[in-house]
Amino acid sequence: MYIHDRNFSDSPPTETSPPAPMTQRPSDTLPYREAMEQTERKQYEEYRRDCAGRNILKTLERVSLSPLERVRRLERKLAGIPRLFELYRDLQARVRRGAMTRQTFARARRDLLIAFGFSPQYGLSTEESELANARCELSQARWEFMVAMRTGRAPGRLPHR
Repeated sequence: MYIHDRNFSDSPPTETSPPAPMTQRPSDTLPYREAMEQTERKQYEEYRRDCAGRNILKTLERVSLSPLERVRRLERKLAGIPRLFELYRDLQARVRRGAMTRQTFARARRDLLIAFGFSPQYGLSTEESELANARCELSQARWEFMVAMRTGRAPGRLPHR
């Protein structure tokens, strides 16, 4: 017995017999390509929503990251921002109490920024603003990852060597 397009038959399908029509029921899953395109559209909408009115600073890096590596890095960055601000406020409090010099504060601030994935000269704004910027970057990276999965190339990026 052969299985042909969800129809069971006692005889094998012939080359001339048309395939049985496939109807999409609400409980059925989408075909792979449609599901990928739908997910990609949703990611793009999320990216547009999260980045509305935002101007994100793009930093150039010497090491080329894959789209998946970018997503993972930005997920860590987003998760770490509350801790970054907690430590930054602690450093500021030490300076106010006189327990730390301004020069030591500048070095500690630089090291803190680097540890959390920022440029050493980056000027932090508010925690809410940094969280929104990180969400925007992450949404963009996720959308680029989805496009790369479908096309083999992330939008707006040079081909990976």
